[in-house]
Amino acid sequence: MAKEGAPGSLMSPAEMKPLLLLSKRDPVSTVIGANPDPGAHARLVQEAQQVIAQYETYIAGEVLLSQLDRNPSTPLAVQKTLTVSRAALAKVVH
Repeated sequence: MAKEGAPGSLMSPAEMKPLLLLSKRDPVSTVIGANPDPGAHARLVQEAQQVIAQYETYIAGEVLLSQLDRNPSTPLAVQKTLTVSRAALAKVVH
């Protein structure tokens, strides 16, 4: 298990799974869809915002992503792409 904030550490597959492969009960997708119950909607919004915050933390702290972006032979824009996607999700969750 990777230590949070440890330089050069990568998240383990078990740590990445909830961030990258959400379950069928994906709170973000549920919030984006129609939910007639205002109380349930508010709870789902909070849950979705927590998932989005987890993505943001992962994007900012994952060493592998910054290494891919700095690849001397083929630099990528992984962090930028994921940040834009995260921002788009945040805009539709309310």
